[in-house]
Amino acid sequence: MVMPDGDASWIAMGFDRGELVERLLRARDGKDALSTRKELEALGQGNTTGGLFLTLQSFRSSIYAVMLMRPVADPKAKEIDIAAEALRTTDEVFASLPHKGLSPMFIRTSVQGSTLGLDIEIPKPVLDDTSALVRMFSAKPQ
Repeated sequence: MVMPDGDASWIAMGFDRGELVERLLRARDGKDALSTRKELEALGQGNTTGGLFLTLQSFRSSIYAVMLMRPVADPKAKEIDIAAEALRTTDEVFASLPHKGLSPMFIRTSVQGSTLGLDIEIPKPVLDDTSALVRMFSAKPQ
């Protein structure tokens, strides 16, 4: 989905059109609009022509969306819903991370003459959370 914003445009990708519209409007005009968020100032650095940010939580949310599209087990069944249990465990994992997977990473593009530049920035808090995830999953079972 594309939403014009003066000389610029916003692009959103997802499964639910209504949710995309709501997120785009909130990002542009809401009380916590992206233009007012200090942690996202990196998106406007230099001669940026395009940019995006993502978090480890955004990957988690994408997995949730896919998991929610699966057939749901019979609520009367006594078997454990493996997908629901995986989602619950994922919530616990993210809650235990130093920065909860909320720190933004940035990808910016710029154009100078005929040269397209690509800048990827992964701040230390993202690396801290990633390191914690790696340690968690490489730990030997007790």
